[in-house]
Amino acid sequence: MRSLDVKDCTHRRLQLRLLQGQARLVLQRLTLLLFGFVITSIGCEDPVQQSQSVQNDLGAQEEPTDQRECIPDCEERSCGVDPRCGISCGICGEEQECQSAQCVPKMSDERPSSGGSEANGGVESNGGTDESNDCIETCENTSAECGTLCGTNCGTCNPEENCLENRCVCVPQCAGKLCGADDGCGGSCSPCPRSQSCENCALQLTLLESNETNGQVTSVRIGLSLNLPDSVPHPQIADLHLMMIGPAVLGRVGLGAAIINANKQLVPDPATGMPFRVNGNIYSFMVLSTQNTNEIASGEWLILDLQLGDTGSEPVQVKVVEREQTFAPPPADLQLWGNSQGDGLVIWPALSQGE
Repeated sequence: MRSLDVKDCTHRRLQLRLLQGQARLVLQRLTLLLFGFVITSIGCEDPVQQSQSVQNDLGAQEEPTDQRECIPDCEERSCGVDPRCGISCGICGEEQECQSAQCVPKMSDERPSSGGSEANGGVESNGGTDESNDCIETCENTSAECGTLCGTNCGTCNPEENCLENRCVCVPQCAGKLCGADDGCGGSCSPCPRSQSCENCALQLTLLESNETNGQVTSVRIGLSLNLPDSVPHPQIADLHLMMIGPAVLGRVGLGAAIINANKQLVPDPATGMPFRVNGNIYSFMVLSTQNTNEIASGEWLILDLQLGDTGSEPVQVKVVEREQTFAPPPADLQLWGNSQGDGLVIWPALSQGE
């Protein structure tokens, strides 16, 4: 009986060792299969997903921020507004103008010459130098006064004139003059400087501050305020549009006390990250909050900093665009219907002139 127990135990030990060996073999194979699957998955991961994963890891190490800083595209631009952030890449000098994002000597709107340029008081002449046999026009039969025509110089204009389509055109001279004064071309210097867009209107633009260099305004700060009686509905959301005409670029935008107290924010443009959208000379500002439905009280809403170019021949004008559905909900928007928001601000070389 004892011998049977010994044999039985020995047999069971052999079976156990065999099972352990088989288990180790299965575990090794599973490990190799799993390792190969992981390597294959990593090697075949979608490149876009890998890039997004790396960006997410890098982003997690950065300090949290509500808005990423927009890097302007000014690498090959010396002036004008960059297409990425909508801010200025620079301002040209007094004897220059901005063309194709580059500062060039002031010239007329005439067509460039096809065979070289003809000097005309710093202005490129019109008509070009066409020495082909097909060019039969002359200065006499076209009554050309300036520029070049078929390779012939038709003359130069006076310093106060520009050559436009082979005609000498008078350029208004309003720098340093009072509003309404003779512009030197038979007209008057206008529009007159205006430091407030309107009185007692719902949306009001006011000149808060200006900086001058050598008698010319180089930068200004403008405030946009809401003026509604406390008894009427006030907006919870606003889509404000401003039109800017003239040599000016919007720099910074700040929130006024009324927006801050209502816990609202400016919605950034997804394409640029800037707190406004630009479409030509229209600047749009969306004010809202997804966290509350607080009404925005009357008072100062926005603070705008503008950089100005040469306003000697053209003033800067800023105006509220009158349109429907500026405010929400509708009862608040009704406060604007039928009420003019004024003629806008007018900024000249010296704001004190004509006032």
